[in-house]
Amino acid sequence: MTRELSDEELKKAEEYSEENPYLKKALILCWKNGIRTHACCGGHKSKDSYPYLSIIINEEGMDGIKKIIGNLQDMKDMSIELTVRGKSTDINDIYPNSECRALSIRCYNHNRCELFFRVAEALEKKEEIELNTRGRDFFTKVQEFNNMSYDEIIECVKSEVYFLGSMRNISGDYIRYQEYKLKGGLLTKLKRLPIIRKLFEVFSKKLRKENRDYDKLKKVYKIFQESYTPNEEDIRTRIHSNVPTGVSPSMHTPKKGILKKKDKDLR
Repeated sequence: MTRELSDEELKKAEEYSEENPYLKKALILCWKNGIRTHACCGGHKSKDSYPYLSIIINEEGMDGIKKIIGNLQDMKDMSIELTVRGKSTDINDIYPNSECRALSIRCYNHNRCELFFRVAEALEKKEEIELNTRGRDFFTKVQEFNNMSYDEIIECVKSEVYFLGSMRNISGDYIRYQEYKLKGGLLTKLKRLPIIRKLFEVFSKKLRKENRDYDKLKKVYKIFQESYTPNEEDIRTRIHSNVPTGVSPSMHTPKKGILKKKDKDLR
């Protein structure tokens, strides 16, 4: 059951969305559907950034979380992580039992509008969204995390385990783009050395081919997405395919990590 938001809450959605209308709509629909959020970022044009929306996991928001997972399970270049919330890695700084479990949804500047569009679209749907195998497996992890006792979570933190699982769809093209970008930066520095210049000449044919490939990838990934509208091909893919072409999906089990020191509480 949805609820009406107050003027103050609508103002907060405007403020927190950082002029991203898709994030603003996603926040409003989360709050209307009983899903509490605690941090978000709409993306930043001036630098590489990782737009995200982080949700507090609880029983009230579980139906909405399931829909969100269903609408993101086949999206390229995004990740969803289960994390323990805390102001620091100190056990005494872990949030109370009702606020310590988080689901963080992340993407990149090139698909920031698509991510928040899909979150909002999921919450607007009246019917259930069918989960594929990966979606079901990950939602099971969400339920298990929600059912963990506070003592069990504290034990995880004592063992330096802050990440309890993730679902990722990172395309091979995006991974290659990042590799080219890193390699290009190193070459620029190394080419100042005579021996490296000589090697560069020997392998120049291969490098020119990589540069052409890199130039093509930059047109896709070095952009700041301003708007998003799913076309018919996108819709067909989302209906008929569990995993889109070129995506290397992976499921991750608990691992060690570092909690963010700043954790803005958005209700």
